[in-house]
Amino acid sequence: MFVVLIAAELAQAGHRVLVLEKAVYFHPADASFNELQGFWDHYESAALLTSEDLSMMLLAGSASLPPPHELCHEWATTYNLPYFKSQAFQDAISTVCTRAGVSAEAVLHNVPNQVLLDGAIKLGYPVEAVPQNTNGHVHECGFCTLGCPYGEKQGSHVTWLRDAADAGAKFVDGCYVDKVTYVKDAASGVEATVLNGSVRLVVKAKTVVCCAGSLHTPALLLRSGLRNPNIGRHLRLHPVVTVHGFFPHKQVQSRPRIHFQLGTKDGQSLVEGLVAGIKVLLAQGAVEVNTTQFHLPPLRLQSKEDLANPVECATTQRWIAQVRALGAVQNSIGILNAHQMGSCRMGSTPEMGAVNPDGETWDMRGLYVADASLFPTASGVK
Repeated sequence: MFVVLIAAELAQAGHRVLVLEKAVYFHPADASFNELQGFWDHYESAALLTSEDLSMMLLAGSASLPPPHELCHEWATTYNLPYFKSQAFQDAISTVCTRAGVSAEAVLHNVPNQVLLDGAIKLGYPVEAVPQNTNGHVHECGFCTLGCPYGEKQGSHVTWLRDAADAGAKFVDGCYVDKVTYVKDAASGVEATVLNGSVRLVVKAKTVVCCAGSLHTPALLLRSGLRNPNIGRHLRLHPVVTVHGFFPHKQVQSRPRIHFQLGTKDGQSLVEGLVAGIKVLLAQGAVEVNTTQFHLPPLRLQSKEDLANPVECATTQRWIAQVRALGAVQNSIGILNAHQMGSCRMGSTPEMGAVNPDGETWDMRGLYVADASLFPTASGVK
């Protein structure tokens, strides 16, 4: 997201801008409702990217969530990045949300989401709708993970990239950037390949902005010869585990290598999330519940006594005790990761981060990072 803002701002200011995009542009009219083709077309490694030890998948989409105030405070104080507590930053967030049409006012939940919402309310869990970038329109096509055929989602391709194009920016899609070139210690352009690697592309530029994400940005910087020890370290993820419920008689609608270990607190948090999810499903009437823990059979409630009190009955409590005993141990539970952050983190000194508070790399003048890899920590929002 960050680089499209930069492209639009620079183009509108009269600069010559070239955007190189690894993916291929799909017009809304080309959107496919075929999941196999859709994941292949729109997702890194067809949504099957895994960590090196195969313990978890990594899947990134996009979310319209402003950073929490406590996160901004941590970045400003612990990492000496005062901009994140400034009014200017809050104004920038408001501007972005307005341009992207971010709002929860027109959110109409599908059946699974409504089950989750109602169950959380019934159990007294704090819950609220996640804002959508639909510009205040009700949007419930159910296929946005495969592309939006209606053009209502205000993604970067219909907002800032369009602004950039209107201001004269040029684009190359299907482009893989091999490395950033430099003269002395200043960026001078990039070397890339297009057309499935068959054609070499050399771009000369005074300023290069890298926005390859928290997985590919550090790989690109290292391929380009940067050596700051923070590049590729401090990767932050948002691990996710899932529970599944069955409701009777109710219709319920040089590649980067990833090394990540769950901390003790992470594992405990995931288990408590599992337990909370289990209770929500049972409170809403599920009679069978399963987690992604490999060695745990599903919970099935059959007796009248259990069905009368599904959350607190002895059968459920024994099964939840097994869930807690097995825990969230890598390679023994299915784990997804929805966000990747922090692998080229921002810091006030080269010892604290790979880039400075303006996003410029410490190793090379004129080379900037503009993606979530510069987050000092995980955003803590999911």
